[in-house]
Parts: sequence; structure tokens; C-alpha cells
Amino acid sequence: MKDSSNPLNSLQHKKLNKIYWLLIFLIISFIAWVTNNNSKLITWSFTILLWLLVSIGSFLLGYLGFQLILFNDKQDAYGFILKDINEATEWLQQHGITIDT
Repeated sequence: MKDSSNPLNSLQHKKLNKIYWLLIFLIISFIAWVTNNNSKLITWSFTILLWLLVSIGSFLLGYLGFQLILFNDKQDAYGFILKDINEATEWLQQHGITIDT
């Protein structure tokens, strides 16, 4: 059993460690780019970072679209959101804001 009181064993520490490494990598790459000390490693690192950014963004947009397609299948959430929308619309109308529905 892992000791959860030790911050080195926690999941948050692992996430922070990855973020710190990414920040260090970006800072070094940015400094090399600003000083025009472009090597092939720096060029490839920017290419890989851009590729990762586009890939993760594409995945997240695809996932969001897929969840929107399946949204109507989840009747409880659908009813809850419609109720919230109606409450918000009524509140806005009470405060003198007109909404076209």
C-alpha cells in the first residue's frame, strides 16, 4: 500500500513534474529561438510540440463532437440542462433582458 501522506507518491506531484519538465523545455527552446541559436534539435522540438498541440486539440474536438452527438441519449442530463436553460431565461426576463428562443 502506498503512503498517500508523502507528496512524492501522489498523483498531483507526477502531474506537476511533467508540467515542470515541459516548462523547462519550452524556456530553453524559446531562449534558443530568441538568440537565433537554431539547431536541428530545437527545430524538431518545435515541430513535435506543434504536432502534439494539434493532435491533442483534434482529439479533444472530436471527443466533444462525439459527446454532443450522444447527448440526446442521456435523458436525465438533457432534462436537467433544459430546466437550467428555462430557469436562466425566466431570470433574465424578470430582470428586463429579452431573449429570442
